[in-house]
Amino acid sequence: VLASIVTGNSEDARLHASAGLDRAERPHHRWWLTTTLWGNQTVSQLVGDWRDAREFGDRGLAAAPNDLRMVGNRALLEYEAGRDEHGDIFL
Repeated sequence: VLASIVTGNSEDARLHASAGLDRAERPHHRWWLTTTLWGNQTVSQLVGDWRDAREFGDRGLAAAPNDLRMVGNRALLEYEAGRDEHGDIFL
């Protein structure tokens, strides 16, 4: 996923992130689930899909509320979307 993001291939990144999420949800392993939700949130955020990014972020924060990747990404998302007061909550 990250390689696709770095090379600017958002469609490929979205495809791989989605496939990873399908697998991570099966065994209910919190670290893998959070990691794939973070990847999906990141891809959605990079293409400006705030709704999907928030949904993935909400699921990740519910699974691991202290995961710094999820907390940090959510703060960035809210600032990027112009919702500074919401971003401040995650700092």
